[in-house]
Amino acid sequence: RVAPGRSHTSIFARRETHPRPQRYPHVGPSSHPGLVSERTMMSTTLTTMKAALALVLAQQAAGAGMHLAKLCRGETCTDSNYPILDYIESEDKCICRAHPCWEDNGMVHSCTTEGFPYLSFHYKQDRTLTCRCSQYSHYNSVHISHDLCPGHDCDNPEFPILDFDAVSDTCICRAHPCWDIDGVKHSCSEDKVLIYREDEPETPQGKAKGICECIPKMDAPSLRSEL
Repeated sequence: RVAPGRSHTSIFARRETHPRPQRYPHVGPSSHPGLVSERTMMSTTLTTMKAALALVLAQQAAGAGMHLAKLCRGETCTDSNYPILDYIESEDKCICRAHPCWEDNGMVHSCTTEGFPYLSFHYKQDRTLTCRCSQYSHYNSVHISHDLCPGHDCDNPEFPILDFDAVSDTCICRAHPCWDIDGVKHSCSEDKVLIYREDEPETPQGKAKGICECIPKMDAPSLRSEL
């Protein structure tokens, strides 16, 4: 479902190339400035039936994890000019890209309206880019939104993440994975965007490590000095 867009400012922009992401060893969430973590309420006791059900649900979640995070494990983007970790299927590689709304047919979009400060995007069924301003922070990939899930949009604040389930070959809206990482809920200050990525497991049979980070709100480089 495509939600109505918000007004935005537009100026001329130039096209940029895509740098490759960097690989870093695992760094704990507490090392990332602005990241707030709190333990979610969990029962200290479980019946055998509840424990078995939890195991089944955990296995299902592992099979339907964040698609892009799996494709680009161990990769991260640290240049604020190219903040979005993305995947090019035809080249089988991960890249760091600029926000697509920073170069939309010669237009740069920005969000300055109070209450709707976050620039977001999705692609219509015909893969036409739609940019808008949202009251919720937004981080998505062109691979998911354009290549795999055109025409899909997630505007429910409880399930804001557009994702692709490779097992069922369907597009889904999910809760932010950083809202429950091993019972811990992460959040960022209002001038930051909460993102999720994964590091490679420490052993071949190990579990990938989910990492939550706060990155700067996605204002176009040409506009940052004016905001």
